[in-house]
Formats: sequence, structure tokens, C-alpha cells
Amino acid sequence: MLFKSLWYDCRWLKRFTAIITISLLLLFSFPAYAQSQPPAKNVMVHLFEWKWTDIEAECAYLGEKGYNAIQVSPPNEHAVKASDGYPWWQRYQPVTYELDKSRSGNLDQFKSMVDTCWKKHGVKIYVDAIINHMAAGDGIGSAGTSYKGASDYTLYDKDSTTYKYSNLDFHNQCGINWDEDVPAREIRDCWVAGGGLPDLKTESDWVRTRIIEFLNSMINMGVAGFRIDAAKHMNPEDITYIAANLNDLRSDEGWFYPGSRPFIFQEVIFGYGQDSKPSDYDNTVKGSNLNVTEFRYGTAVGQKFRNDDSGTISDFIKYNFPVASGGWGMLDSAFSVVFTDNHDNQRGHGSGYWTSEDDNSIGGIVTHFYDGRIYNLANVFMLAWPYGTPKVMSSYNWPRDVRCSPSGCKDVNDGVGPPSDGSGNTKNVACFKDWVCEHRWTSIAGMVGFNNYVQDAWNIGNTWHNDRNQIAFSRVTPTGAAKGFVIINREGYDLNRSFQTGLPEGRYCDVARTDYTLGSTKCDGSVIDVDRSGFANIQLSPMSASAIHMGSLMTETDVVVDPDTETGPDTTVKKVDVSFSCQNGHTELGTSVYVAGNIKELGNWSVKDASQKLAPTDYPTWTGSLTLPAKTNLEWKCVKALESSLKITQWQGNTKTKSGNNEVFVGNSNVSVTGGF
Repeated sequence: MLFKSLWYDCRWLKRFTAIITISLLLLFSFPAYAQSQPPAKNVMVHLFEWKWTDIEAECAYLGEKGYNAIQVSPPNEHAVKASDGYPWWQRYQPVTYELDKSRSGNLDQFKSMVDTCWKKHGVKIYVDAIINHMAAGDGIGSAGTSYKGASDYTLYDKDSTTYKYSNLDFHNQCGINWDEDVPAREIRDCWVAGGGLPDLKTESDWVRTRIIEFLNSMINMGVAGFRIDAAKHMNPEDITYIAANLNDLRSDEGWFYPGSRPFIFQEVIFGYGQDSKPSDYDNTVKGSNLNVTEFRYGTAVGQKFRNDDSGTISDFIKYNFPVASGGWGMLDSAFSVVFTDNHDNQRGHGSGYWTSEDDNSIGGIVTHFYDGRIYNLANVFMLAWPYGTPKVMSSYNWPRDVRCSPSGCKDVNDGVGPPSDGSGNTKNVACFKDWVCEHRWTSIAGMVGFNNYVQDAWNIGNTWHNDRNQIAFSRVTPTGAAKGFVIINREGYDLNRSFQTGLPEGRYCDVARTDYTLGSTKCDGSVIDVDRSGFANIQLSPMSASAIHMGSLMTETDVVVDPDTETGPDTTVKKVDVSFSCQNGHTELGTSVYVAGNIKELGNWSVKDASQKLAPTDYPTWTGSLTLPAKTNLEWKCVKALESSLKITQWQGNTKTKSGNNEVFVGNSNVSVTGGF
């Protein structure tokens, strides 16, 4: 958000429990060509100011690379600031809670985006929700609705009733004095943006109900979560109340599992001397964390990668940068959403600020796309290190014009909106031109998959550093098994040495240097060979990174035949029969027992084909034999599904989570396995 007040602010949820080691056979004879499956998706991307139609089109790519969710710009009707050149921050001045027309598109386009991104590509939508305040002054909104500041806002119509905010729904106008220690009450009740944006009484039942209905309207469309803008300016107990009264996520055909809760993360910028702190907001509601944007993370990473505080990136290893916990002044990992930069601080707002020493330096702390390869490496680190829920920034370019005076420096173009025509209509996205699209940079996109594949490995091991700006480490499970390995060379010279990766022997696709498609059976770029002792000889050029993980372990079909030869290695995938038995499978008419698992033959954790159905040979025990690929790390569960639609109605253990998965290594021989309800 663009608030002057913020210019002065200088998932142990992810800590997955250890998976039980599959078997002694797997430990001592891990095949060189066994590619595992990602246990979870964890990374979101902020497609800042994108249109709904462009986001819908981009979801195919995001799903392919393994992104979990998208933070989208505020979708409700907003102020239109033509006199200011249609700035981006007009989206952060709500006029109504209607979704019919915003700068990003209309309601039908919004619904289509939400539906397509999840149902076709498995990518969730998180909405940037502006619920602390309303638009300033008087005017006409983006959908043509008139409003009068702090006295008359027509929010929405429901059941033949028009709901509005009046002057009774706002705190008395007052500004926040940022020049001295600021009490929490002043931060949370006074008006932000220099006292210009009317501050809602979120302690009021009337206001809370309107906000809850607004957010629920989007949950009912399939939205999966929210970023709470300006949360620091709201009472934590008000946000907790609102979150507790939100609907569960949609659970009808093709949507989420029953009882799933919306993911909520709150914008709380840490500021010295400010008594509204990130630690005030790390609450849990109905078993789900209310996450907090940990701006101090981006500060720490920016300092080290830019070497702006006399430190180097070796400090992360030398001085115990937090691993799946708190530390370095930051919140516990379980509650933290982390990022190298966001739309505010890359403009010098929030935790960023311009310096007089270097007009292109945001306070010497925040790294951003202007930093090029430094920024790229900082994101590699963020996506590799076990802390928080990572958010990747995807920006557009603008003509920076930083001007300094005795009172400080400011980019006078910091409000420039997205690429648009003269009437403020946003142009279609064209990546790597006006739209920066950092989320498509090779290393960043490849590391999203890396992050997915190490979600059960919330420790580090095999650490190495040169005491300056070269580091390496493995992501390791509690049992000591490495799932991924990364090397970062931020120096101006080559790095060439042998590293202990901790990974099984085999040939891996280097996901930080190759445009690698998650789950692909081919690597059309850089590869790394790991020997039987876990060592790999790796050469890195200056300002580059390398990363491998269990998902990029190439199978026999990955071998690319030399085009100058007529023949190549035998790439036939061998098959074996796996006999399944599911016990206690009590069913009703129209429901049967099936097998779902982590490979395409088992539906990639869905029921896609009747071939996955078992037979009630000794009811309630169901059995059947399926032909599956040999040399496979198989994870599976018994499930009950409707015969008509193949919709799963019950999971073994009553959950789709990795907890309780049946695990077995399928070798070259037939095998029998057993599960049950």
C-alpha cells in the first residue's frame, strides 16, 4: 500500500514431521534413476497489477513450474485518480465491495481466473484485501459508484437491501506522529496516508459483518486466501475475529477438501519505536496460523547479498540464520511470509528508503530487480533456505526519478501505474519488456520446484562457505536424508570444487541453470553427476547458482540420444505388477474403493481412471493388481470415491496430507502392499 505513514517504517507450519524411512532396501540400494514426487507446494507469486485475463493465461506456466498460489491486486471497485496519472495506489482506496469492475477486469473475468487457475492448473488465488480503510475525499469509483469520504460508501446490495458505511463507521480523524515513539492505539485508530484515508471501526459488529460478507463472497467463488493490507493499523483481535468467522473454502466438485481454511497473511511492517509489532499478530484461528509479512527477512537478505552492512552471505551459515524457527529478530518460521522485496519497498516505501549516497540504492538493504544478478541470487537463497512461506515478486518497470533534499530522497515517479494507455487501461502483459516478470527468470522458476521437493526437509546439512560470498548446503530431513543441494557464488570469480551433496548417486538436472519443467523426464541443459559417495564436481561462473533435488534426478528416459547417431540407450520403462489390498472398506451403493498415489498411473493423488478401482473380493477388504513402472518410490492411499464422477469422498486416515501415506519402493519384481481405513 502507498501510505506516507509507512515510508518511515525502516510454516514450522512448514516444519513437516519426518517421513518414516521407506525400508532398509531403499536405504541401501537406492536406484540411480528413481525420481521422487514433491510432497507439497509452498511458493506464492505476486502478479502485481496484472489483469484477470492475463493471470488466467499465466496459470498454465505457474502450475508447470510448481507455484502454489498467486497474490492478486485488490479486485473490488476502487478510486480513480486520473489527475494523478492513474497511479497503482488507487487500487488501495476502496469505494465499494463490489467486484464488477476494477483496473484488472470485471466479475466474470475474475471468476473465470479463479476457476481456471485452480481446477486446471492447481494454482490458488490469494486476494489483497483492503479492509482497514476506505477511499479518501469524494469522487466516482472505477465502476461508476459515487462516494463521499468518511460519510457515504455504498458497499453492496444483498437480499434487496443496500449496505453502506456512514460517518458512524469510522474513527475520528487524526494523523500519526511518526517522529517519536508511537503507541499502538494511535497507529491502529488514526488515519493513514497522512491522515487522509478514513479508518474503519473494525471493532464494530456492523463493520466486521460487512467485511466478513465481502471476504466470504470471494471464498464462495473459490478464492483460497487473503493478504490483509495495513494490518498493523488494525487491532489484532479484530482480525482474529474476522478470520474466525470466514467460511471454509469451497468443497464442492473440483474444489478444496472439506474443512480447508483460507490462508491469511497480514501486512505488518516492523518499525523501531512503534508499539504495533509483528509479534502482536502471530495468532492461530481454527487450527490455522494467521501469518505475518516478515519484512525484516528481506532486510537481512538484502544486506548480505548487497554486502551493505559489512557482512557477506557466509554470515547465514556462520551466525545461524533461522532454520524453521525464529532468530535474527524475526518471527517463528511457522507464522512468516517472506520475500526479498515487495511492491512497496522496491519503491522506497514501507521498509525501504532511498539514500543520498546512491540514488539507485533503496536504503542499502532491499534488493530488487534493478540489482540484476544480485537479486536473482537472493531469490535462489530465499527459495532454498528453510524459513517461512516464500513470496516471489513479479513487477513492471517504471521511469525512476530519485531526487534528494536535506530531508531525504524520494522517487518522484513512485506512484506510476502499470503499463497503460492514456485512459488508465492496463495493457496486456508482455514479459521481459515493460513487465519484468521476475517469476519467469530461469533460476527463480527452477527454485520453485526445488522448494516443493524439500518440504519435508526442514534442516540444513553438508554446509560449506568460503567466509565471504560463496555458500553451499543441503536440505535435510530429521532422519538425516538430503533432499536437495544448492551452491551460490556471489563472488566475481569462478567456483570449482567437489561438494558433498548428501544425495543418492545419479545424474541430476541443474534447476538453477536450466529451464527445467517440474516433473519432466528430460533435462535439456546443465546436469550434475553425483557419485556413489554423494560427491559432485561443480563449476560455477561468477554471480551464479546451481541447485539439484530429488525431483530432478533423471530417469533412464531422460537420456537424450545424440542426434548424430542412429541408436541410443535402451529407454524402455519396465513395468511390474503391484497387488493392493485395502481393509475395512465399508461403502454405500454407488461408492467403491480405489487407489490414489504419487504417480500418474495412480492419478497423481486423484482418481482419474476406473483402472484404479479395486474389487470387494472379501468385503470389506478390497483387492486388485495394477501394472506400474519399476524402480519407483511409490506413495499411495486407499480412497473411497463415487463411481459416477470418480470424486473422492474419503481418504485413508481421513486426510490427503502426507501424514499416513503408505510408502514402498517398487523394484524390478512384483510386490504386494496393504492399507486400509
